[in-house]
Amino acid sequence: MAAGNGMDIEALQHLGYHATGWDPAFRPNVPRTPAAVVNLGYVLNVIEEPTERIVTLRESYALTGRVLLISTMVSGQETDSHSRPYRDGFLTKTNTFQKFYAPGELESLIEQALNAEVSTLGFGMCVVFKNSDDAESFEASRSRRRIDWSDISTQLRFSMPLVCERRNVDRYDLHKELFDEFWRTLLELGRAPEEGEFARLADVKKAGGSLNRAVALVVARHGEELWQMARKARHEDLLVYLAMTRFRKHFKRREIPLRIKNDIRSFFGDLPTAQSKACDLLFAAGDSGEIDLACKSVEFGCQSGDALMIHRSLFAQLPPLLRIYVQCAAHRYGDPAQADIIKIHKYSGKVTFQHYDDFDGKPLPELQTRIKVNLRNLFVEVFDHSKGPRIQLLYFKERFVGKNYVNRPAMEKFSAKLSKLGFDQATIGLGPDRDTFRALLAGARLNENLNPIRKRLDPPPLDL
Repeated sequence: MAAGNGMDIEALQHLGYHATGWDPAFRPNVPRTPAAVVNLGYVLNVIEEPTERIVTLRESYALTGRVLLISTMVSGQETDSHSRPYRDGFLTKTNTFQKFYAPGELESLIEQALNAEVSTLGFGMCVVFKNSDDAESFEASRSRRRIDWSDISTQLRFSMPLVCERRNVDRYDLHKELFDEFWRTLLELGRAPEEGEFARLADVKKAGGSLNRAVALVVARHGEELWQMARKARHEDLLVYLAMTRFRKHFKRREIPLRIKNDIRSFFGDLPTAQSKACDLLFAAGDSGEIDLACKSVEFGCQSGDALMIHRSLFAQLPPLLRIYVQCAAHRYGDPAQADIIKIHKYSGKVTFQHYDDFDGKPLPELQTRIKVNLRNLFVEVFDHSKGPRIQLLYFKERFVGKNYVNRPAMEKFSAKLSKLGFDQATIGLGPDRDTFRALLAGARLNENLNPIRKRLDPPPLDL
């Protein structure tokens, strides 16, 4: 890895990892050896010569066994110390070079240097896999939602049917541990497993009489509704994955993971049929009328006349059309889960990713960065809100999260206090900025938790 003064290496070593690194200034004599994971962290942004950046990427990739990680400074992170333009970057006050990469610029540089597929992890953070199978599996996993089926089952309160065949119940109970494990696999796949996808498949077939009978048996025990929810989730995930492959220059049909091929065969019959349906959704994502209808069907988040705003935890629950819409915007932004709030503009073809300083920890988190992506012209704007006289606060946070969000009760309790002060979430808009709000609190003698500030009593005089 690019080592700098070696602090990152020491941290990894303390965690039990074998790590070493080279740096031309701090560790020039350390040999550069191949490794499964190579991290090129904040190196390309301090290299003045463009051709040297390409050489650095190629040399790092040559040492990579499986994964090359690259990170740089990005546009919007400039400070007052970057006031002297030099070549394609700036000179700092200490006369060192610093380049800030615009959205998509780092990805283009990596593709030019390595002729390999680049996956964007976050703004200014990319990963390149040496093995195409690893790359494809990673991309497929990004479109696959993680669902706690046991929690959903508890919420739905499934129980044994009142009327059932005693023989089937006895058969399930006789092999309960096996069928419970099989049920978990069914929920994970959304379909019956193929050979190699469930280690005890032969046992299941024998205990159930056949694969189809085993599926029917465990579905009857646990509930048809939950089973159909699992099938629908995986069907939608597959459509999102296939739609997003249209944006990848290095995508090859033959490199689709076996599990995805099995999904395609189970849900659509063949790849052309699946791709056709995915393309239909992708084209629909360009229709503002379709986006408006999809937003109106969403029963969570904060709806306004022209936008839907949700917390990142709800992204996977969006209809596939809206997930594709956001993923298109995030193609160069990175993982939508990196943002605190995702704002879907219904009519303008834009998506905004908003970052706050402490969404969960602060009653009123402060807006730090806003990244707006225009899908119609692929223009990306980065707004730094962390400085200046008018710091935006986020009011009534519970509007953006789900009903079961872990911190929602505390959010609602704080918002109830806001309402007593005269704030109305229906008309709040952006609300007072930080300094204005603090002045309001001072005038009302309230602390940041909206509790009264008790007047401190002076101690009685000592009787000397």
